[in-house]
Amino acid sequence: MPASETLALVESPAQLLNAVEWLSASPDMEADVVVLAPRREESRRQLRATMQLVAGSRARVEWCEARQDVRGPGRLLAGLVPRVRRARRLVLGDPFSGLIQSLLTAFTGDVVVVVDDGSATLEFADRIAAGEAMVRWHVAEPGALQRRRAAMTTSVLTSRPLELFTAMPLDDVGLRVRRNRYRWLRTLHPAPQVVDGAVLVGSSLVETGVVARQPYLEAVARLAEEEGLRRYLAHRREDETKLGVVADLGLEVQRLSLPLEVELAAGPVERLVLSFPSTVLVTLPIVLEGTGVEVRSLPVPPGWLRPGAGNAALEFLDRVARRGH
Repeated sequence: MPASETLALVESPAQLLNAVEWLSASPDMEADVVVLAPRREESRRQLRATMQLVAGSRARVEWCEARQDVRGPGRLLAGLVPRVRRARRLVLGDPFSGLIQSLLTAFTGDVVVVVDDGSATLEFADRIAAGEAMVRWHVAEPGALQRRRAAMTTSVLTSRPLELFTAMPLDDVGLRVRRNRYRWLRTLHPAPQVVDGAVLVGSSLVETGVVARQPYLEAVARLAEEEGLRRYLAHRREDETKLGVVADLGLEVQRLSLPLEVELAAGPVERLVLSFPSTVLVTLPIVLEGTGVEVRSLPVPPGWLRPGAGNAALEFLDRVARRGH
C-alpha cells in the first residue's frame, strides 16, 4: 500500500511512540502521522521531543494545532477531512477523542488500526466487543451530540477490518490483536545502564479525581523510607504543589521530556521500578526485558478513593493492575 494511503492521527507522546512501533512491526510500511496538538503545555513539550526522537523512522510527522485556532476546531476538521477520506488505512491513537471521532465519519477506506493508549486500550476492547458507544467509563453524562458521535465511531470501526496493536494481554477479545513488543525502542536502546536503588512512577490518580491527595502522599512518604527511593518520575498531569510535597521528602522529582518507556529504556534505570495501577506495569517489563530490572505493582486501597469515584473506579484500577502481573 503506498505511503500516502496510510494516515495516523495521534494526540499524546505515548500514541506517537506506539504508532512508530506499529510501523516498525509492519515491514515496508510508511505513514503520514498528524499530531493533533493538545492544550496542556507538558504534553506539548513531550510531543515535540518525541517527534524529534522518531524522525527518520518511516513516519512523516507533522504538527497540527488542533485546539489553538481561535476560529475553533471546525476549520481544522475541514482541512483534515479530505486526507482522512483519501486514506486507505487509518491508524488511531485515541478512538475516544472527540476530534478523532468527528474525523472518523469521513473515512471510507479499508482498514483501521488502533494503537496502544494506556488504560484506554482496555476500555476500547470492551466497547468494541459489546458493540457499545465509544465513551470512557468516567464520563458520567455524555451529551446528545457526544452520544451520537460515540455510537457512530463504534459503527465505523466494526464495519471493516479492525486491528488492535497493543502490549496488553488482550488475545481473548474477538479482535485481530498484534502484540507490541517495542521492537523499535529496544533496538534504539538495547542495554540501559542499571543502577542501585528504587524509582517511583508518579500517578495522576489524584489529579483525575480518583484518589484523595493525602493518602497518596502518605504512601509516597512510606515508600521513600522503606524502599530507598531515589527518584520520582512525575506524570505529565501532576500539579506542582503536589510535586513540591514529594520533593520535600528528599526525592529527586523529574519531569520527563519523553514517554516513560523511552526514558527508562535509555537509562540509567534503577533496579526496582514501583508503580501504582497503570499500564506501565505491562509496558515496562517488555521494554526492560533482560536487564535485571524488577517492575513492581503497588496497591490502591479502597479507602483512598474520593467520594463519588465508586466501585467502577476500584474495579478498573484492579483490572489494570492484574494485567500487569
